[in-house]
Amino acid sequence: QHIMKRERGARPLLPSLSTREFQRKKRRGDDENTSVDLKLLKPISDTAFYGPEHEQKAKLALIYIQQKAERERRRKRADEATWHMFRKQKEAFDHADRVRLARLGEEGDGGTQSIIEPWDPSLPQVFAVECAKGGIRKYIAATYEDFWAKYCMMQRIERIHYEIIREGRPCRLYFDLEFDKSLNRDLDGNRLVETLKRLVKEELMREHQITLNDDGILDLDSSTEDKFS
Repeated sequence: QHIMKRERGARPLLPSLSTREFQRKKRRGDDENTSVDLKLLKPISDTAFYGPEHEQKAKLALIYIQQKAERERRRKRADEATWHMFRKQKEAFDHADRVRLARLGEEGDGGTQSIIEPWDPSLPQVFAVECAKGGIRKYIAATYEDFWAKYCMMQRIERIHYEIIREGRPCRLYFDLEFDKSLNRDLDGNRLVETLKRLVKEELMREHQITLNDDGILDLDSSTEDKFS
């Protein structure tokens, strides 16, 4: 109970004067000497402040407080994020294009022609979300930052979103690999993926002199009992 009254995570500062000497100076009214000189204050360790038997509990409490503050920060950021939802993909594309054209007009008012690429992170991009069985989707127009702010606050089961890569836009090289396990019982999916990675590395080096390391590859696995993916 005594420990709980202290501010967790704080590192208190103690005067260099001994307690007895400090109280003696205070009793005789030596205000100048009893004022704490910040240069003499020394930090003490968590163990000394909380006691060795409470140090681990104090650290866990501090982590909990920090995580709670981070969740609150993310929740606030998600509330401030702007999403525009559309039933049709074309409507989402049209909205993103209108925002870009409006930005071009604002930037060009100063007399110089600005260049804002369509994939500029400050512009809304288009994402799809599965909203019902049978592949029915809705479409979201949002900046990457706003999309990520809301996405992070969703439950894992709700995270069924896809970025729409528009025609003519640059994108990273990607492969969508899948097969029916019941029809390919002898295939080792993981081994096939490793073979593909090796071949891609060799091709990039031979044709473009690009060295691709494993840390430059993002491997997402959504396999089920019936399908390798």
